[in-house]
Amino acid sequence: MILPPGSHSPTPAPENNQESHPEFINEDAPVTTKDTLWNADSLETDMSIPALHIQAVTLFQTNNPNSPIAVDIPHQTIPPALSSQSPFILELTFELTAGGQQQLTQQTDAPILCQIQVFAKPLSPIRGTHRWREALSLPLSPTQKSYTTRLTPVLLGAGLYSLQVLLLIHRLPSSPMLLEIPVFQVN
Repeated sequence: MILPPGSHSPTPAPENNQESHPEFINEDAPVTTKDTLWNADSLETDMSIPALHIQAVTLFQTNNPNSPIAVDIPHQTIPPALSSQSPFILELTFELTAGGQQQLTQQTDAPILCQIQVFAKPLSPIRGTHRWREALSLPLSPTQKSYTTRLTPVLLGAGLYSLQVLLLIHRLPSSPMLLEIPVFQVN
């Protein structure tokens, strides 16, 4: 075989690729904890693992408390059934994820609080529309996974609004959880 000047003939690969390339993984070797993508110790520093999950957001009109109005979380919509004639109450149900519970058990020096903030702002400049801003803090327990809380009743005038619900756990390295409803209507 004639090779161009400056080139070398290929050398055969060794029988065992691991000797020449230690980065190859031996598929017959048992998997150890250090080989996995994550382990329990990485949860305390990995901020991409959410600590919270919003399970449900429900609205209740005070004049009809037995007819809840469920927020469609995946589609970020509220059915157009809210009346401006009666205050409504927002009920929020959320849970700690497995990573969130583990992070919570590692924080033993002081109580951990979840701050819940709700913002509703009018999208149309109609007279009589109101802004709604409320915040409350809820103590969390490592032995409790699911939480439900109701906010104080609020009366909004007729119009279009946007709604944001923000959950934030203080002193835990987790991202805040935000639910945003871009548009909902109060009749």
